[in-house]
Amino acid sequence: MPGSVRRHGETSCVGFTLIELLLVVAIVGVVLASVRFGLAGLGGERQLDAEAQRLTQLLRLLSDQTILTGMDYGLVVTGQGYEFARYGADGWEPLAADRLLRPRVLPDGMRLRVRVEGLPVQTGSSADGDRLSPQVLVLANGDFLSQEIEIHHPDIDAVRTLTSDPEQGFSLARAGLATGGGLPGG
Repeated sequence: MPGSVRRHGETSCVGFTLIELLLVVAIVGVVLASVRFGLAGLGGERQLDAEAQRLTQLLRLLSDQTILTGMDYGLVVTGQGYEFARYGADGWEPLAADRLLRPRVLPDGMRLRVRVEGLPVQTGSSADGDRLSPQVLVLANGDFLSQEIEIHHPDIDAVRTLTSDPEQGFSLARAGLATGGGLPGG
């Protein structure tokens, strides 16, 4: 090429230096770390939403089971989570063998509060010892109770509320901040 003289043994280098590459890697690392820690605060909200959606879908499945089998089903709220039961000849029987309706454990600190016909219902350990006593009922005879389940996450002071009504069945009603102090019945 005119104007360019190349001497013997001299090479032209095109590319990035090691310092430039290290600088880019460091910047990318800082950006990824800030994004990760920025999203970490949303973990409680996501957990709460996921649990509320899961419980809503499982209660809808339970409603379908009631229609298909003609049997009564219930939700038993325990101290650490919840399980499902069916009313049989010997009373309430757990559905532990059912893959979809197996017992569930809530993430640490998350609690459920139940209201039936507007009144708080005791949850957690049963006074009957090992006997199941569902707090939420799905009845095969078509009788319908106004039921409300609040899922509370104390780390973010937020709650999700599931409600039931004759037309819509179980649905996720609203999201909001927790009000008041502790959880009665929890």
